[in-house]
Amino acid sequence: RMEEEPKGRWLLHFGAVDQHCRVYLNGTEIGRHTGGYLPFTIEMTKALREGDNVLELSVRDVSESSFYTRGKQKIARGGMFYTAQSGIWQTVWMEHVPDSYIRNVKIVPDGDAFRIDVWTHGTAAADVAAELFEPVIYADGDASKLCAGQNQIGSGVAHADEKGHARMLIRAANPKRWSPDEPWLYGIRIECGDDTVYSYGALREVSVGLEEGGYRLCLNGKPCFMNGVLDQGYWPESLMTPPADEALIHDITEMKRLGFNMLRKHCKLEADRFYFHCDRLGMLVWQDMVNGGSGYNMPRLCYLPTFFPKAFGQKTDTTAWDYRRTGRQNPNSRKLWLRESRATVLALRNHPSIVLWGLFNEGWGQFDSAANAERIRALDPTRLIDAASGWFDQGAGDLRSVHNYFRKLEVEEDSSRAFGITEYGGFSLLAEGNAWNEEVYGYGMMQTFEQLRERYETAQAEIRALVPAGLSAAVYTQVSDIEDECNGLLTYDREYCKVDSSESD
Repeated sequence: RMEEEPKGRWLLHFGAVDQHCRVYLNGTEIGRHTGGYLPFTIEMTKALREGDNVLELSVRDVSESSFYTRGKQKIARGGMFYTAQSGIWQTVWMEHVPDSYIRNVKIVPDGDAFRIDVWTHGTAAADVAAELFEPVIYADGDASKLCAGQNQIGSGVAHADEKGHARMLIRAANPKRWSPDEPWLYGIRIECGDDTVYSYGALREVSVGLEEGGYRLCLNGKPCFMNGVLDQGYWPESLMTPPADEALIHDITEMKRLGFNMLRKHCKLEADRFYFHCDRLGMLVWQDMVNGGSGYNMPRLCYLPTFFPKAFGQKTDTTAWDYRRTGRQNPNSRKLWLRESRATVLALRNHPSIVLWGLFNEGWGQFDSAANAERIRALDPTRLIDAASGWFDQGAGDLRSVHNYFRKLEVEEDSSRAFGITEYGGFSLLAEGNAWNEEVYGYGMMQTFEQLRERYETAQAEIRALVPAGLSAAVYTQVSDIEDECNGLLTYDREYCKVDSSESD
């Protein structure tokens, strides 16, 4: 309800709506969006009126029956695919802004400085000012502490061009580098006309370097073993929607407690709040592009390459036959991936915790991975790329990325890239009383908690022993149980950690 005639501009923000969404205000369609994992904004100013207003959404979700992005959702759930959901699953909020306002911001660390791009709406040829505040590490989720009460250590002013774009470089005196051990964040305040926005940035650099033992993933110029966990972000009470902010914090801090410094966000995008907590708590993130494409032939795409990678995992991904094999035979499906992968980078690029983009997983919807790696590199040259996680490797990206659940863990040599075992483990144990159902899916069935802990600790020791031989990264499967999958470190309800010593033995 509007108590008076609307002034300024009113924006309606959606974190994510799955899958095809039309938005109506007072019976008039004001916008539409396709893409169940991506944020979008619709201006509602012209359709608003004084007094009562009626906001309605029409949402249609075809799940895996077409080529649209779907991640791990499946109508007939089971095994490694989970209950499908539809509709609004991330936060929706209204924002009131001046007639001329700051529309978008890009913050990129550049040595000891921040390169800041600002795009405005309705403020062409206006001055844009930015202030940089001293870096802080803090334990709670109140982002206002990044600027309020902190010392200003730098500033800059730029003139927006006729398209409303301004760019400036602000240097940080006595710079502090962001890392999982010391997640320093700089507060940033940006002003243009009557609009002010608050954000933050971090000074960190990721690269691949030739070190003793081969090519290594590096953070801030030094080799950094990225010890990760597969994170799929599902909860029994709410599926892809976290039940509370504390649920996100719990999973991140529990994985840090277990000694991991990286989460591979798998086949899903989260709300900004998740990445914000990774930024402030010091957790590296590998972000997958969400998979789509037409139906997958799982024996050909997954099961045979899992067991026999040399015989079945050496396939190309550039021909019409390749497209049929991976579910990308429809050219509109390939165009959709190109559009949504670009949108993913643009939506998440300001989060310093994200250090790698994963393009394709186990051949699901994979196509032209070498060319696509170059497209993403041109769009964001500040991050690493895993072009093909699992198999069907085309020699592209920064990582030779192998999934290994059933063979001896070992390092495979690559003449120009770092090497990672980007999925392993997956040891399953049904935690009675904390399980979603009686079905058990995973890789290696354990009978007791003690047996699970021993197998887990043995695998961790094997991984550590491979680091001197050239292993740059590893990703254990997975953070928590999910429905039939009982291979999590945590139970699905997050009641306890299965690899901790417990009286439940």
